[in-house]
Amino acid sequence: MGLFCHCEVRCEQETGATRGRPTDVTKALPLTGMVVAGLIGVVCLADLAVGIPFGGANIPFDAVCLVSSGILAYLSWSIRERKRS
Repeated sequence: MGLFCHCEVRCEQETGATRGRPTDVTKALPLTGMVVAGLIGVVCLADLAVGIPFGGANIPFDAVCLVSSGILAYLSWSIRERKRS
């Protein structure tokens, strides 16, 4: 057993984690990403529509935030689906 194999075995023994098995963190992280993406999207849409959170001062900023929240939501969803299978 080489140095790296020994470290992996010791790490698994200390944490109780095993490879390939989803843990609570890997289940919660994509859900958290989707919630954050939704919140950012709602705030930016509200700013574009009525100008409440930021006063509607910067329309390109809102557009970039909407695109970013969409990308984050997609990536979180794809990770969630990949972990299911």
